[in-house]
Amino acid sequence: MKYNEVSLDKVESYLIDLKENIFLPKVMPGNNLVFNKLDNGAALISNKYNILESTSEELINPLDLNFIILPVLGIDHKGFRLGHGGGYYDRGLQTISKNIKKPLIIGLGYDFQYVEKSFGESHDIRVDLMITEKNIINF
Repeated sequence: MKYNEVSLDKVESYLIDLKENIFLPKVMPGNNLVFNKLDNGAALISNKYNILESTSEELINPLDLNFIILPVLGIDHKGFRLGHGGGYYDRGLQTISKNIKKPLIIGLGYDFQYVEKSFGESHDIRVDLMITEKNIINF
C-alpha cells in the first residue's frame, strides 16, 4: 500500500487569504533546497519530482521564517520526519537545527503516520510538533 503526504493546499489558501508571505521549497541544481516566495496569482511549475514550485527569484533564509510546515510520510516518537528519502529538507534545514532562534517546524500528517518505532538518524531534522486530524503531538 502506498501512502501520500497530506496536501498543504488548504493551509496555503488560508495563509494567502490572511495576506501572509508564503515561501515554498524549491529544489535547485545540485539537489539543494531553498525557499522562494510564492507570488500571489503567479503560476506554479512542476519540478523534476512533480512537486509544484514558485518561479519567484526572491529567496529567504530559513532562519527568517516564523514557522515551516512539512508534509510527512511518518514521524517517529522523537519527532524525526520520514519523507520520500531524498534528504532535501534535512540538507535545506541543517543550518537552523542548532540555532537558538529558529522557526517552529511543524509536521502535518495523518494520525496513523505517527509511530513509536525510532527511525531518525543523526543527520535528520526533527519537527517541534506534529498536527494530525486527531492530535497535536509535541516533541
